[in-house]
Amino acid sequence: MRRILTVNLDLAVLSAAFLFIFMGTGALQQLLIPYLEQTTAWGAMRASLVLATVYLSFVLWRLFGGYSIRALGDYRAIVVGATMYTLFAAAVLVYPRLWALLLAAFAWAWGAALLWITGSAHVLDASQREHYGRSAGIFYAATHVGFVIGLTVLGLLLREFGGRGMLLGAVAMTAVGNVICLFVPRRDFPRDLPSFPAVLRLALGRAGRIVAVIQFAAATGYGLLLGVFASSIQHDYGISFVAAITLAFYLVRAAISPFAGALSDRFGRARVLAGGFALSGAALLIPVAVPSAGSLAFAAAVLGGLTATVLAGVLAFVGDTADSTSRQAMVAGMYVWRDLGVAVTILLGQYLRLLFGGFQAAFLLFALLFFVCAWLASRLAPLAASSGARG
Repeated sequence: MRRILTVNLDLAVLSAAFLFIFMGTGALQQLLIPYLEQTTAWGAMRASLVLATVYLSFVLWRLFGGYSIRALGDYRAIVVGATMYTLFAAAVLVYPRLWALLLAAFAWAWGAALLWITGSAHVLDASQREHYGRSAGIFYAATHVGFVIGLTVLGLLLREFGGRGMLLGAVAMTAVGNVICLFVPRRDFPRDLPSFPAVLRLALGRAGRIVAVIQFAAATGYGLLLGVFASSIQHDYGISFVAAITLAFYLVRAAISPFAGALSDRFGRARVLAGGFALSGAALLIPVAVPSAGSLAFAAAVLGGLTATVLAGVLAFVGDTADSTSRQAMVAGMYVWRDLGVAVTILLGQYLRLLFGGFQAAFLLFALLFFVCAWLASRLAPLAASSGARG
């Protein structure tokens, strides 16, 4: 009974904190590029560079963030990491200069790496092995619900009070998450903190290489949403429609997340991931053939399902293949590729959109990538089984 209460407390506090953090600065990501395009003279590529810098820097901090976690400890790493989200939104509000936002993006990435590496490992450490998928699903569901609520609220604030009102709302909601982080239980789990060699070794290992491609490819769906989707909607329908159309992604992701982990526990990581990639590849082809707000919303919705499936499945896969001493390094190693996928897609997708005058070329390219990954995902099952046998 005491074990169950401990697990529930850890999972509940972290989930609540992530809920509010992603209601604020997390959801702001979806509106950031079109907002900067509209309020500055930077153009699509430089506006995209701000958000891409977050994810490119994230790659660096995934590799080297373990040294900060070692210096700070798990509890302070979570608290400091969450605070960086608030500071980024405040920077956009107070001093929207390109160099300042690039610097703030770099700092946000450092904080996000601390928060995600430590928080994700903490959730697994506080869960029983047979519930890794379920715990991962609940944890990510809180984040995804935060996105849904946050994007809805920020979209309304943008429409009613303009960009300043939207940014003030983002700062306020994220600050609530910062306060909740102060109540995360202080626990010391035995683990090897993620040093650069450990993260690199796990990221490039046999299982890591396949998961790397899957993480990278799934992340391209999110990168498309933040970049090509947002800019295309702004230019074709207006910035007020960005939240309304892309909300489909976050609604489906939130709806599926609580069940994605349990499904991966029941039917296997490989089958669930392969199905998600195949459906997503097909969904991206629909707006290419029939471009409309409805087809874009449908594609966004299917990509949301893929993201939920991959996030929960990969975190559960970490639980299957790594013991508690190496989970932070494994989480960091796997998510290096997710961050790289988002960053590359934000920039490459925008470039292709500007080059060809529309989103079609980018969608075709990434649909092909999803079909390849549907096949690759099927190769996860024997790797997880062999790793579990060795453990």
